[in-house]
Amino acid sequence: MDSSTYCIDLVCKLAENNPNFSFLIIGKGTFFRNRCKPNNITWIDKYLKHEDILNCVNHARCALMPTRRDTQGVMSCELVTYGIPLITSDLPVCREIFGKIPTVAFMNNDIRNENLSQLYLNLLKKSRAEIDMFGYSNTVKREENIIKMEY
Repeated sequence: MDSSTYCIDLVCKLAENNPNFSFLIIGKGTFFRNRCKPNNITWIDKYLKHEDILNCVNHARCALMPTRRDTQGVMSCELVTYGIPLITSDLPVCREIFGKIPTVAFMNNDIRNENLSQLYLNLLKKSRAEIDMFGYSNTVKREENIIKMEY
C-alpha cells in the first residue's frame, strides 16, 4: 500500500476534507508510520482472506479506489461486479473500463476541487445491481471460444 500509485495520500486528504465520512483502508505498509492517520480512517494492517474481504465489502456503502496508473483495476472490477458503487480516478484507462457502468463515479486526483459528498450522493441514487460486464459469459467464455476458434 506504500506505493504512490495506490493513492493512500489522496484517501487521507479526502478523509481530512470529509470528516463526516468513515474510511477503511486494508493493506500492509508503513505509510502511517510516517504520516498521521486521520481519525475517520480505520486501517487494517494485514492481508485479508477472501471471505474477510467480503465481510468488509458487505458492510460498505461505497468503494473508494483512486489510482494513478490503474493499479487496483482487478479489485475495482470485482467490487463493481459484486454490486458495490465505486469512486475511482478520472483516468482514460478507468473511463475505458468503467465508463458504461452507472454505479461508477470518476474523481479528479487533484482533490482540491473534488466534492466527494456530491459524488457519493449521486451514486446513492443509482441502483445497487450486480454488473455482468466482467462475468463469466463476457470474460472466460469469450476466451474459451477464442481458444476453440468458435468466434
